[in-house]
Amino acid sequence: MENDHLRGLWPGWETVRLLGRGSVGSVYELRREIFGLTESAALKVIAIPRDRSEIEELRAEGCDENELSRIFAERLRVLIREYDAMIRLKDCVNVVSCDDLLTIQHENEPGWDVLIKMELLQPLITVRGDRMEEREILRLGRDIAAALAACHKKQILHRDVKPQNIFVSREGTWKLGDFGVAASLEKVGGPIVGTKNYMAPEIYNNMPYGPPADIYSLGLVLYWLLNEKRTPFLPLPPGMPSYMDKEMALSRRFRGEAIPVPAHGSPALKRIVLKAVAFDPNRRYQSAEEMLRDLEAAARWPTGEELPMPCASTDLERDAWPARTPGARESSAPRPERQPMAADPERDTSPRPARTPGARESRAPRPERQPMATQAPRPEAAARAPKKEGFFSRLASKLTKARPEGAPAPAPAPAMPG
Repeated sequence: MENDHLRGLWPGWETVRLLGRGSVGSVYELRREIFGLTESAALKVIAIPRDRSEIEELRAEGCDENELSRIFAERLRVLIREYDAMIRLKDCVNVVSCDDLLTIQHENEPGWDVLIKMELLQPLITVRGDRMEEREILRLGRDIAAALAACHKKQILHRDVKPQNIFVSREGTWKLGDFGVAASLEKVGGPIVGTKNYMAPEIYNNMPYGPPADIYSLGLVLYWLLNEKRTPFLPLPPGMPSYMDKEMALSRRFRGEAIPVPAHGSPALKRIVLKAVAFDPNRRYQSAEEMLRDLEAAARWPTGEELPMPCASTDLERDAWPARTPGARESSAPRPERQPMAADPERDTSPRPARTPGARESRAPRPERQPMATQAPRPEAAARAPKKEGFFSRLASKLTKARPEGAPAPAPAPAMPG
């Protein structure tokens, strides 16, 4: 884009360089000076149609000028919906911020140029390095989960969460962008949309879907970062996956084969990722807020340590974990060798005489136990002790006192030992 043309649209701004070019448009870096301060922005320029050859192809298929205008006007409405979605989410710091939108209709043929001015960010796919630290992966996951929570609260389904649509600011904040295929939660369905490499199975299989589809795509992005930038079922570096490898990996994932554990990451983060990419939507996180809580809990614990309790709703599918060999014990750190006790200097350390097998040591005979002596009662105590009267004697005494005069005396009671 020429600087002269741009100055007429946004006075004071000038094009610095081309940041990238895709199949539908280009992205430029913009800059302006205000009282010694430098301000930067990004400009996304989308051409409808992509080029002149597309018009010729449509005309060859029988489209007249009215049909061409209808097709291109529908594309324009999609871009305006994208801009509207980003404006509605402008209060969320984890969504790419847009400042302005302009549409320029072509003069001599059907079509438009669409210009969207937004904040200048770095795409995730351009972040260098073989592996991202887990601390940064957790931060990315929390930021994008917060963005999805804001989208779903506004009844917006993104439907195209992938590394190419995730950006990072100079301050290190991760943001979600490109709402070109976003849709209202009330109108999901229809043709397959999104990128197959990060698409939820229910979308590909033309089944009903909702917020868990976005959560699945975010889970695959985190999986990609933990698995040396390889999606499930693809060979790890240094091997390069072939076209057949990629097609087979997609087929295995879309038909519900259990996702293997990623190559790296702490146990807590692996559990979160595997729950997010469960084949059954009902076994995933049912909301972005729920996934965000688990990611925040995992970030509070040192890398490599498991959480003290299961994360919220972390029921994983049994086949999501590697098979365990029956009878195998988990490896543990070797115990330290037992140190000998220090010798007691006062202890007799002279060698003992050899012991004959079967022989018993001689011991001195124990003295015989003597019976205890019976103590005789003292005579004065015996004299003082009254003789104990038996029961029957007491009964006879009472009957005698109660017998009326002239009655015969009862037979004497037998004497009982005292």
